[in-house]
Amino acid sequence: MVSWGGLRSVKARFVMAGYESQKGDKVMIYKWKIPGVIPVDAQTAGEELQRIYQEKGGLNPSDIVEESRHDSAPLHPCFEWDDETAAEKYRQTQAMQIVRSIITIQESDKKEPQEVRAFVHVQESYHPISVVVSSKKQMDELLASALSELKAFQRKYSVLVELSLVFEAIEKISA
Repeated sequence: MVSWGGLRSVKARFVMAGYESQKGDKVMIYKWKIPGVIPVDAQTAGEELQRIYQEKGGLNPSDIVEESRHDSAPLHPCFEWDDETAAEKYRQTQAMQIVRSIITIQESDKKEPQEVRAFVHVQESYHPISVVVSSKKQMDELLASALSELKAFQRKYSVLVELSLVFEAIEKISA
């Protein structure tokens, strides 16, 4: 069981890097996790998201889209505004959700059968898990992807000392 009593230690360790504005205010420094994917400067995007958050009291996708509709909005270039193209891209996203959501029931050494994703993404498309586990090349790619996701989880939650044992296990697997 995770102890949430350590929340103060998280707050104490969680210090944002920034710089001082001409007014002397502390300004947050923003950057993209993967540079070059989003067509707007990270600092501009971060400041706009912070503005929306302060104005609305939270960030939700519908507010972000609404605030980005005008051509001059900082995040406007991040969205597909042609409705026909956007609709097709949304349907493709729905198709990916369907593929990612379907599972199979597998017999296991445990008492209960296991639920397993029916299809996994390797070699730029989805393949049945039964095919992937029988191919060394595909299995290597799947394991590399799993490790990458574990490392992303570790980066995302690195400030939570309560997960240090999980992080140690990730490091051990990575070695």
